[in-house]
Amino acid sequence: VVDGSVYPVCSQTYIKEEYKEFVCNHDDDILERYLADSEISPADYWNTIIALVAKAKVYPVLHGSAMFNIGINELLDA
Repeated sequence: VVDGSVYPVCSQTYIKEEYKEFVCNHDDDILERYLADSEISPADYWNTIIALVAKAKVYPVLHGSAMFNIGINELLDA
């Protein structure tokens, strides 16, 4: 069912658990803080993702459908 909704998986105020683990697997500083049960804000994860993209260690992928006009505005705004 296509309803045209786009759901955030990562933003400066929210990040899914699986993406937290992904960031931990790619950044030792975040991993150490995670293992020490230190508080890590969504902004900390977000800034780490930005740094990883800038270093070409990870690449963002945006999904959408032009046919159903899903995610197109988000892609154009990226």
